[in-house]
Amino acid sequence: GDSIFLRDWKGKNVLIDVGGREEIRTKEAWQKRAISSNAEKTLIPYLKSRGVDTIDTLVLTNPNPDYAGDVLGVAKKFAIKKIYISRSSLSNADFLEKLRKLNTFIHVVKQGDKLPIFDHHLQVLSGVSKNDHSIVLYGQFFRTRFLFASDLKEEGEAKLMQHYPKLKTDVLKVGQHGAKDSSSSKFLQQIEPTVALISVEKNNQSKQPSQDTIERFAQLPAKVYRTDEQGAVKFSGWTNWRLEMVK
Repeated sequence: GDSIFLRDWKGKNVLIDVGGREEIRTKEAWQKRAISSNAEKTLIPYLKSRGVDTIDTLVLTNPNPDYAGDVLGVAKKFAIKKIYISRSSLSNADFLEKLRKLNTFIHVVKQGDKLPIFDHHLQVLSGVSKNDHSIVLYGQFFRTRFLFASDLKEEGEAKLMQHYPKLKTDVLKVGQHGAKDSSSSKFLQQIEPTVALISVEKNNQSKQPSQDTIERFAQLPAKVYRTDEQGAVKFSGWTNWRLEMVK
């Protein structure tokens, strides 16, 4: 799944997704008990180790379990001030039922929304209509441009290029865990990333990332970092970024 944590020197933070795993629909009680929360093993211990007790802004970029599945577990451990969701998420009954249990301010994103962080902001590029299935976020911090592509597929990439024909990035959080129908050649050629981050579970059932996607990145001067091979990816610094792996 995906989960990205941003915190600036003032302590303000933004959490983009909470991760999770695809839910196995079964009536067998013993099988239900066998399904544990990824956040309990990864995200929650990490945030606790960093002294976090409150999440200022939580962005659930889409309602899929691998992005938003562990939201209730995270909400039990941290106060959450406000949550941003995409308009298309309003049609997902199971997702909305989870949100009702949180008793937290819910904001449906609109064009021009800006989430303050690092003396600048994250800008909402998509997720504002019922046809946008993922919230895509863009920000420039320490002279470095970041694009968080959520679960963006080729169709969404084409729409993004149409709306933002001059869009470029330095660091791309790769869409859809590097699936075959994401990160199209046209999209990569336009945005020109130099660093690509693929968040994916080791030995995952979907067999992501796709070899086709990896080969498309190989055609670029871009360094690819994969959480299944290298662990969590951390950017830190005061005036410029230092990149390191955390296993």
